[in-house]
Amino acid sequence: MESHVSDMMKQEGQTLPLAERASVITVIINEAVGLGPLERLIGNPIITEIMVNGPDEVYVERRGR
Repeated sequence: MESHVSDMMKQEGQTLPLAERASVITVIINEAVGLGPLERLIGNPIITEIMVNGPDEVYVERRGR
């Protein structure tokens, strides 16, 4: 998936520094096949619960609090 997104960026003529390019690729993949902005929360071992009540109402529990 990463190589496909990278190839698409090259076809569009996008030239970004390597770190920024990797960040853009991660965001695109998370949006396309993951849970979008929640992916970074889910991957954090400190977070014990996530409750989403709507697009502007997200509660995050860290270490049980």
